[in-house]
Amino acid sequence: MSEQRLILQYAPGGAREGLAALLALDMQLAQIVQTTRQPMVGQMRYTWWHEALEALDDGRPPAQPVLRALAESVVSQTGGGPLAALVEG
Repeated sequence: MSEQRLILQYAPGGAREGLAALLALDMQLAQIVQTTRQPMVGQMRYTWWHEALEALDDGRPPAQPVLRALAESVVSQTGGGPLAALVEG
């Protein structure tokens, strides 16, 4: 069993969707580090994610699956700005 599945099993039922979306975002951001060889390309990818997360506050439906999941289950509680701050970390 993967760590993510274990985490989701122990999460309260009402928090599972949001937590799954946040874990998916974490995986996307980690993948940038793992797959990018040139720092400038990595920075461009992080900038795209930062801007896309901030745009969630505008209410536009995102086409990207992770962004859609965040918009549906997390943004109403946190907003896109605080999520965008995760990219800076």
